[in-house]
Amino acid sequence: MSRLTPTVIGRHGLAVALVATLATPACHGHVQLRAPLKQAPVEIRLDAYEKLRPLGYRQTTTTTYRGFTKVSESTTLDFLQLSNGVRVYHTDDLLPLLEPGSGAYVAARDAESDATTASWLLWGGAVVGLAGTALFAFGPHDEPADDEFGGPSFSTTNYVGLGIATVGIGALVASIFVSKSAADERRSAFISYDDGLRRHLGLCVRDGELDDCAPPNRPSRVPYYPTTDGGGFRPAADAPTAAALAR
Repeated sequence: MSRLTPTVIGRHGLAVALVATLATPACHGHVQLRAPLKQAPVEIRLDAYEKLRPLGYRQTTTTTYRGFTKVSESTTLDFLQLSNGVRVYHTDDLLPLLEPGSGAYVAARDAESDATTASWLLWGGAVVGLAGTALFAFGPHDEPADDEFGGPSFSTTNYVGLGIATVGIGALVASIFVSKSAADERRSAFISYDDGLRRHLGLCVRDGELDDCAPPNRPSRVPYYPTTDGGGFRPAADAPTAAALAR
């Protein structure tokens, strides 16, 4: 697939990459995607593949510089471009087009789950960290100690605030690792989507062309009718069942 790669350069690349990974899907809505079942006529499945196949994806590269020296570089995938013009930002939107249990399906599911977890850790950690810091800094102190230093002593409230702030910082650190996992799963889902879509549609490459995966000696074109909800195809009442065809 082709790639379009804008580059963002900054001094705080890790923070920028983390926010970009979480914010890119959140700024865009979900899309509804459907594909016919494997039992549908091969012509319909081939047509669906032509409309749903991936054309490429856009990625953003974040480079961190310290002075004039490049310190690190990270890349996030922004969206997957489909042939029918749809841009997919949320990997779980691809699940109806993928074979359950396949590598692409698992990656798409885990990417969205990890991204949600990382978002909760990021914003929750920020709120908890700020609250703890405020409690530590502005909470009541004990009376000044009567000693050579003469300064105020930390109270129980201050120590509680310090503990809360530490928990918040821990959540922020954890969000970085979970966000990286989400980015890795997102990349896997986008890259393996084409193979997952073909598996879902039951299409294989034969003699250099895309065709039905069913063996040539097994009948596969059976009368079918579209379902009322538009979600695919079902065999007509007088059509052989899948079990009969498998014999």
